Amino acid sequence: MMMFKAEQKLKCGLWLYICLMTCACTDFPDFPTIPVQVDQAMPDAMIVTNMDMETNMDMETNMDMETNMDMEINMDMEINMDMDIEVDMDIEVDMMIERPNFIETTCTDMNIIEGSDKRFLDGVEVDSDPLPCQVPGERFLRVDPIDQPMQLFAQDQLNPDINQGVSTVTTDYTYFFMAREVTFTHYQQICTQTELPATSTSRVTEATCLSPARLAENLIQPKLCSTEKQAQYDASPDGMAAVGEEQDLPMNCVDWESAANYCRRIGGRLPSEAEWEIATTYGRTIFPTPWPDNIDEEDVCDYANRAVNRQGSEECEASNPSYLDENNEPQPLSVRPTCSGIFNPATDQESIICDAVGNVAEWTLDDFDTFSTEVSTGAPVLKQSDTHTSCPEMVTWKKVTKGGDATKGDTVQELLYVKLFAREESLCGSDEIDPYNGFRCVISTQNHGIPAWSE
Repeated sequence: MMMFKAEQKLKCGLWLYICLMTCACTDFPDFPTIPVQVDQAMPDAMIVTNMDMETNMDMETNMDMETNMDMEINMDMEINMDMDIEVDMDIEVDMMIERPNFIETTCTDMNIIEGSDKRFLDGVEVDSDPLPCQVPGERFLRVDPIDQPMQLFAQDQLNPDINQGVSTVTTDYTYFFMAREVTFTHYQQICTQTELPATSTSRVTEATCLSPARLAENLIQPKLCSTEKQAQYDASPDGMAAVGEEQDLPMNCVDWESAANYCRRIGGRLPSEAEWEIATTYGRTIFPTPWPDNIDEEDVCDYANRAVNRQGSEECEASNPSYLDENNEPQPLSVRPTCSGIFNPATDQESIICDAVGNVAEWTLDDFDTFSTEVSTGAPVLKQSDTHTSCPEMVTWKKVTKGGDATKGDTVQELLYVKLFAREESLCGSDEIDPYNGFRCVISTQNHGIPAWSE
């Protein structure tokens, strides 16, 4: 019996070998897909499924007569007639976007963003003039296209758990996201207007952004505004000892239009909510805060400036840099300088983004409304087509701010606002200004329909 089976297998193998050799210079017909029952003896006619044959073939036939015959045919491809199939599949659990999508770059001494001469637009990499920037040494996060759908987690006021994504986003363009919030020092150099033009069209045409002092006049108590606090901080021992980015307070007490037009004046725009979330999370879907999950509550102030810890026993403000009050006594800053904190940015999270949570909430282009469940392309979600350039005349119009601010504690409700997925509403116009609102800009060829500005 063993001899008979061996002979049968040999005949089968030789038959296929002769067939392949004689047909090498002819076109093979398409073979049908035929189910194979592996628990039965193979018939004399061997089954080949969906095989495309090349004319140049190196053939090697291995006949092992003591076991089931393995036939290997080498023709820039291998066909193993061994019915044991193994599938090795690794599934990445945290769904992190590839790291090369996020690259640190800077503003050069020539006021251009390093590496921006090559960038993507409409899914195609193009060579073009480098993009402009205003502050040599300013850091940017370059974000290249996200072609695999990434979940967004924001949803109106009540931010859901991180496993309840409500929309997805893909992008086909490169944008450069400021690593820190726009500072008071740089803002006051660009924005000097003291009056608003009469119409929204004029405000857009002129890229009107009110001066810090003019904006502070709209507040009953402007003492929290950086237009006053920066000078006090500079004169204090903490301020005089500060170096680098920790010398500058973020611009706060700023309305949406002034923020949007500042960005236009430096060759950029405000980010959309989707762009903000992609950049601050580095595309992760499991990344709710800038600090690791195993960080104790008392250490969170090293990562972000927020009001209280979970126990409510210590304010982050107590560990902030101080300024000298009118009695020459040191007082902690409620809004601290940019990038203050031992782990701000959180390099252990691979991020270069400072103050993505806490300090000042950050304006975006989006109108505040129920979060869209449509697949996003990175563009802002608007209730009216023209609200990406100016605020409607109605005083109740609201825009989305991201990242929470220094007043957000860690109670059950407010905990939702100190995560990177969180969103809040803030009035758009300049009549009611929140002292804890600030912003950062995006510079990109993709402008989402926002007109460029030139003097």
